[in-house]
Formats: sequence, C-alpha cells, structure tokens
Amino acid sequence: MLQLRLNPARFQLSPDQRYLLLAQNVQKLFRHSYLAQYTIYDIQTGNDFPLRPLPESDDHPYLLLAQWAPRGHGLIMVQDYDIYYRKTPNSHTGYRITYTAVPGVVSHGVPDWLYEEEILASNTALWMSRDGLLLIFASFNDSLVEELRFPWYGSASDGRLYPDIRSLRYPKPGTRNPQVTLTIADLADTSNIKTKTVIPPPVMQNIDYYFTAVSWISLTEISVVWLNRPQNLSVVTICTSPKWDCKETQRIVSDGHGWVDMGDSPVFGTDSTNYITIAPVRDGPAGNFRHAVSVNIPKRRIIPLTHGRYEVARILTWDYSNDVIYFLGIPEGHPGQQHLYRVTSVPPRTGATLPPPVCITCVPEPTPTIPPFISIDENVYVVKTREFWEEDDEDIVITTPAPKRRKKKVKKRVTEPPCLYHNVIFSPNSRYYVLECLGPGIPTTSLFRTQMPKPKLLLHMQNNTRLRERVAKMAMPQIKTFPVQISGGYQAHVRLHLPPGLREDEITR
Repeated sequence: MLQLRLNPARFQLSPDQRYLLLAQNVQKLFRHSYLAQYTIYDIQTGNDFPLRPLPESDDHPYLLLAQWAPRGHGLIMVQDYDIYYRKTPNSHTGYRITYTAVPGVVSHGVPDWLYEEEILASNTALWMSRDGLLLIFASFNDSLVEELRFPWYGSASDGRLYPDIRSLRYPKPGTRNPQVTLTIADLADTSNIKTKTVIPPPVMQNIDYYFTAVSWISLTEISVVWLNRPQNLSVVTICTSPKWDCKETQRIVSDGHGWVDMGDSPVFGTDSTNYITIAPVRDGPAGNFRHAVSVNIPKRRIIPLTHGRYEVARILTWDYSNDVIYFLGIPEGHPGQQHLYRVTSVPPRTGATLPPPVCITCVPEPTPTIPPFISIDENVYVVKTREFWEEDDEDIVITTPAPKRRKKKVKKRVTEPPCLYHNVIFSPNSRYYVLECLGPGIPTTSLFRTQMPKPKLLLHMQNNTRLRERVAKMAMPQIKTFPVQISGGYQAHVRLHLPPGLREDEITR
C-alpha cells in the first residue's frame, strides 16, 4: 500500500529503524545529481509527512540532497545549494548551516559539475562523524570558471521549434578551475553552530588542487586525499581537531610517463596508527600495478600486501578479528573481469615473500596464473549447472493434484556461463556481504557470511528468473574476446559481438 500510495523512487531507513525517508518525483540533473521531494514515513504510527528543511514553511520543496545522520534520526539536507540540519524529522526547529549559495555558481554540500562528473562520482559532498555531531562539507566556488553554452532541445512533448540555450561552468585546460574549500561544522550546540576551515598540507597550498576523497577516522580526525592539477602528485593527509590542519602521511608521485590515479579513502586500523590503501607497486620491467599497501603512520613505512601483474580495484573492508582485508581485483590478462579476493592484513617480515591472495569468486583455470592466487573451488561460488528456483516476488498458487496422478516434479536445469564480474557490499562489522554477479550471464544477488576459511551462502536475494526465461527465448549475439597487438608493444583486449548463428567461415556482404 505504501508503494502504491506514495510511489517512492528511492528510500532510506533511519539508523534507529524508526523512519523511512522516501524520495518522490525525481528530476534528474546530471549523471549522479537529481532533485526530489522527500516524505517521512513513521514506521511505528504509519503516518507520513513532507520533509522541509525549515518546519515553519508549508510547501513540499524539491531538495538536492537528504540523508540520515549516522545515529538516531537526525537529517542533513541541501536546498538551493545551502545545507540544513534537523535533529528529528518532526522537530519544530530547523538549522541552516550555510547562507552564501548562488545556484550554478556557489554550492555547499553537493558537488559542482566538475567534481560530480570527474572526481567524486556522486551527488554528495558532505560527511558526518559517527556520532552525528560533526559535519565536514565541501564548498565549490565556480565564479571564475568560464561558461560553456549549449542547445537544449528538451523532450518531444515540449513541442519546441527552437532549442533553449543553457550554460554550464566548464573548466578547460589553461583556464580557471573551481575554488574548493572543506569546512567542519560543529552541530553539538545548534543554537551556535561553529565552523572551521580545513587547512590543506603545505605542498598543496598556493597551487591549484583537487580533493579526491574524505572520510572520518575518529571523532577528532579526518582523512583527506589531495591531488594537484597536473595530476602527477597525490598526498594522503590526516587532519586533526581543533585546528583541522592536515599533515602528510603518504605521497604518490608519477614516474614521468603518466598521471596518478585519483586516490580513494584509506581503510584505517583500530588504533588509527596504520591504514591500508591502494598505491602503485612496480613489477620489474612490466611497470606499475595498483596494489594494496600497509602504511605505518608513526614510522612512515609503506609495505605492499599484494604484488604482481594484476590490479587491486577497490579495498572493500578490513576484518580486524581475522586480520584479513577483502578487495575487488582484476586478474592478469582479463581486464573485463572483476573478482572478490581476500589477503592477510599483517605486513610480511623483511625479506619474506608475500602470501598469495585467495580469490573467492574466480573460476579455476587449467593452468596456474602468474603470480599465483588461491581459488576456492566450490559450487557456492561457481555454478555451471544451476537449478531454477521459484519466481522472485510472485504470488504462488498452490494446487493439490489427485493422488493417482501425482508425478515427480522435474526441475528445469540450465547451463550458464560462470560469473566473471562482481560487485560486493560489506556490512559495517565485516561479518556479512552482498555479492552482486553482474555478468556475463543474468545478474544475481546473494548474501554471504564471512566465516573462515570459506564464506557461507545464506540467501539468494535476487535470481532474475523471469529475465532468465525471457532471454532464453531470444537469439543472443556471439561474444568473442581476444588480444590485439598495438603500437608500443602493448596488447589491447577487443570484444566482438557477432550475429547469432554466424559461422566464422561465412562470407558476408
């Protein structure tokens, strides 16, 4: 009934599981940003009411952002590019944190076009501490960025004979970049919200720079990753209360033959004296590869945890109780694949060899990969012949056949390719994870528990049975992937989509 009556496009559950935040009437802006009206649904009472940044208003405004605080049911919102805060959804007071927004020019808490599209890949540019009392947010000033004008034709239903001319603050090489600042807001005393500007490290002062990642380490520390405009220098810093000045802990410099990747936030240990992040690690003449490294902050020592001609795409979580990290990796020679790996988080002793990571989702190969990895060969992860389970989200009509006509139910079986590309979402305590199989077959979603030595399958959350049956009736293209030699001694992996039933010896015109 709630879905039919309110028709939400997105929803968020409050941390105390008391309220639902429902996004309605979504209007897309750019790749990640959108406007939406929000409704609060009280799970206990069944009542719902519109979300307003300031309760004294009586409209149902469109917001650029609305999300729960990490604890309780406080709300942080962005309306017209200014930030607002409410302690509870039905409180009689709202608090405005910023006052200087100019739509299209100055924004707070949400990224401008450059940061949304090229750096953060998100519609969010604010982060709350775990207790919900401190907020760090980014402010973007595009007043010096030149405008790009383009025609806007709208939809066919508009009936326009001529397009509108719209503009976008769009920096190009050699022109001015947006000015960005990070600010800490103290929400403990909402009657007097105090703010403090985060001070970049000395190497980033008085030059054009970007920030690429922000995260809370503790209630008094944040981590910020900075990148200079030429993108040949990246710096990981820790910024500490009360001054919030940033101290450099790690520096990554380009070797002169390319640029530095935009760094993600490090994953910190329990005592905040060490962290694990991704950095380039050289593998002889083959060059640098993205790998997991352990950084000891007091000793300023960096030790690789993985090594070889494969790449670590993203560190997912650090399981402190078992001293392992989980990461998404790209195996050597297979750039179109992405698998879930596990490796120890304990740095090796000096001179000791690195233990190979355990690939949890890899398909066993007849010949070992170099460098080797351990693959868990179990039907939980690789299912070549899978039984169809019941339809998802369907009402099942049960009938009782006559006893004499009862026949043994024959389950349909289908042979399908193994899953080669995954995404994984871990629970905050690293005890559970959701495994999303994204191809090349039909996508599926499953829930696992991270017990040692092998994770345990708990539930198939989505199997897309209807989609699978529809695809089975279609003539799908033949897909061939193979390497092609290109200039510079490199190989490019090419993927061809060929018509169904096409024979390689056929001549087509």
